[in-house]
Amino acid sequence: MKLDKKSILIVASVTIVVLLLVSAAFLLIRGIMQFNDSEARLVLAKKRLKELYDKAPFPSQVNVDKEKENVTILNEWFMKFVAAMRKSQIEPVQKSPTVFLSLLQGKVPELIQQGNASSKVVADDFGFGFERYLTSGTPPEPNDVPRLTQQLMIVEKLCEVLFSAKVEKVLEIQREMFEENVDAANAEAAARPGAAGGRGRAAPVSGKGKTAVSSSKLLNKNAGLLREEDLYARFRFIADFKAKESVVLEVLNQLARNEMFIVVVSIDAARESSDLADIKLKMTPPASATAAQTQVVAADPLAFLNAPAAAATAQSPASAQISTNAEKASVQVPEEKLARLERIVCGPDFEKTIRVKLMLDVYRFRGE
Repeated sequence: MKLDKKSILIVASVTIVVLLLVSAAFLLIRGIMQFNDSEARLVLAKKRLKELYDKAPFPSQVNVDKEKENVTILNEWFMKFVAAMRKSQIEPVQKSPTVFLSLLQGKVPELIQQGNASSKVVADDFGFGFERYLTSGTPPEPNDVPRLTQQLMIVEKLCEVLFSAKVEKVLEIQREMFEENVDAANAEAAARPGAAGGRGRAAPVSGKGKTAVSSSKLLNKNAGLLREEDLYARFRFIADFKAKESVVLEVLNQLARNEMFIVVVSIDAARESSDLADIKLKMTPPASATAAQTQVVAADPLAFLNAPAAAATAQSPASAQISTNAEKASVQVPEEKLARLERIVCGPDFEKTIRVKLMLDVYRFRGE
């Protein structure tokens, strides 16, 4: 059958419409499937959300009561701990400024007498960190008196430790200063001679002739101040003294078992002389023997070269005696024939004095 132009257009149009209907049906079916899948997921998510809302996330009353009992027990333990830390601690004492000054002027001579009971441990003008009030005689501010009294009593306890351990020399005791205008007072004290140690005492000098560098002053406006929200307060002290190693260990042991709560912050120790210097000193021949040998050699070298026999005959008795002593001094004694103390060059038997700067904190804990 022969198709005309009109029939061809009709067939093409029908074909296109059928294809569009098939595509629309496909897209509709796929959209319905996606909708069903999303709806199923939504139903599952709502179910999960309902399960979460239906749960009881808060603890049961039994567990709440148990935790309250635990908190009560912990508070009791904490209060017992604080009470143990507070035991034998030194509390601030409220006094008038004049009473404190009188107490200080009476306590310092007692400490000096106690320290110098068996040997000269402290200088007669030692200030124990309170030089500012001992030199000027000016009473402190009333608000500073409680903490100053507390520091004075702590220094007394620390000095008892040093004196009972038998230190050789106490060079300086520094306390943490908190008073008003303390910076100006320190500047004025540093400008005066002897400000590094006791009252009017010159600064210590090292073995090489140089002035020893003293520790920086301890400045803290809140030193020892226990506010309402604080658990503890502390005072820092520095003790500069000379002692042997065994004595330093005894000092540390006494501080560890002291009735006050003391924490050693740092220890700066330096020997006055090294063991190597002692070894060199023992190995160096005596100066008299060296001088004697020098005198014999330098007597008359031409006489020994030109006429050895005549020079030996003409030698004076004094020169002969010097030569004999030099020969005896130059003779090396075998080590096994030396006494025990002469053979020892280092070790515990040659324990030397060391200078120690001990920085420590003394704590005070709050009450109930």
